[in-house]
Amino acid sequence: MEKKDLLKDVVEHIDIKKYDSTELINAMRKMSPPAPPISSAR
Repeated sequence: MEKKDLLKDVVEHIDIKKYDSTELINAMRKMSPPAPPISSAR
């Protein structure tokens, strides 16, 4: 695979303020050790 193959698709960004991620973040508190620091990030 060449660089031009990787760059042919347009990258679409999402607006993180458009989604309510509260449930996902709360669920991450109950996951494995790396997850709690992520769920408490502000």
